[in-house]
Amino acid sequence: MKKAGVIVLGATAIGTVIALEYLRRTGKLGKIKGETKRIVGSFTDNKKLEIEGLLELNKARVREAVSSVKEITNDTIDNIKEAIRED
Repeated sequence: MKKAGVIVLGATAIGTVIALEYLRRTGKLGKIKGETKRIVGSFTDNKKLEIEGLLELNKARVREAVSSVKEITNDTIDNIKEAIRED
């Protein structure tokens, strides 16, 4: 019985790591961090933290845009390859 619990825990940990990596690559994790820093900085009148949050938020938005461009490019390449195979 213990073994099954360890396997489930291991699978959960791996799933969490994969999910966090996806969030990081797509910029969503950075948006969460940036927004959190911005809000905390705003509530505590900590301008440095607020600006840090805005910078992180903008960096995440750029990462998100790049991720979208990569996805569209990969889809286009796949469509071209498929069209060539059909000919």
